[in-house]
Amino acid sequence: MEIPIDKVLRSLLTPGNVFYFVEPTHSSAEPHNFVLLNRVQSEQSRLYFLVGTSNVTGARRRRQSASSQTVVVVDPAEHADFTKSTAFDCNQVIDKSYAEFSRLIANEGRLKPRAS
Repeated sequence: MEIPIDKVLRSLLTPGNVFYFVEPTHSSAEPHNFVLLNRVQSEQSRLYFLVGTSNVTGARRRRQSASSQTVVVVDPAEHADFTKSTAFDCNQVIDKSYAEFSRLIANEGRLKPRAS
């Protein structure tokens, strides 16, 4: 018996979970890791994500004028689910509706949530 993707997604919408998908407004057409920031109360809730990049140097360079504490780097030695050092810019929050998010996950054709 196959579980509908909608039910799977709802059960995984927990702050700190990491999802892998292509963000249409992002400069890259490749999928990236996105960390869910907020608790989702219903399908009407907005979802807020941070996007991860393996270009750690570039992420830090883009934030030179801001505090270096706004770029968080996750090392694979600390979190085995990451294969490369990954930077998350805490000043760049991606805002999605539940419907937008579920379409992005469905378009990716795979679901790889990872708890941080």
